[in-house]
Amino acid sequence: MDGASGSKGQGQESLGEEPASGLSPSQRKLVLLMTHLNIAMYSTCFWIQQGALPYLTKKLGVDPVVYGYLQTTFAVVQLCGGPLFGRFGDLFGTRSALVLAFSAAAMSYGLLGMAEGMLLLFLSRLPSFLMHSMQDSLKISSPATLSTTTIARL
Repeated sequence: MDGASGSKGQGQESLGEEPASGLSPSQRKLVLLMTHLNIAMYSTCFWIQQGALPYLTKKLGVDPVVYGYLQTTFAVVQLCGGPLFGRFGDLFGTRSALVLAFSAAAMSYGLLGMAEGMLLLFLSRLPSFLMHSMQDSLKISSPATLSTTTIARL
């Protein structure tokens, strides 16, 4: 499909359309506030577990090289999951994608909390494949805060 002809694919929106269309300005502000509160909580939990991870690995007797492998596993899994998660959000909507991202984060943190060995430490990194709520929250905040003329200028 050609973007210049005005046609759009499944799950795609044109520049003039906003996902929050039909909402009053006060409802739009409430959606933005709730999105930012959820993302703030998500970020707080992420950085708390990032700080606790070195302590936990040391407590479990994990070698520093294996800790490096653990961090590399996390990075590779997130790198591979990003494009697929973005497509999921395009197909099934932002709300479904955010629910999936927050659920994956809760699963990852829960598994990390229950970890009593290296296997569970590595398994706790796998749900990060779907932990992309930051990129999905942009699908809510960008169209809701930018006017149509600003989007057209970009």
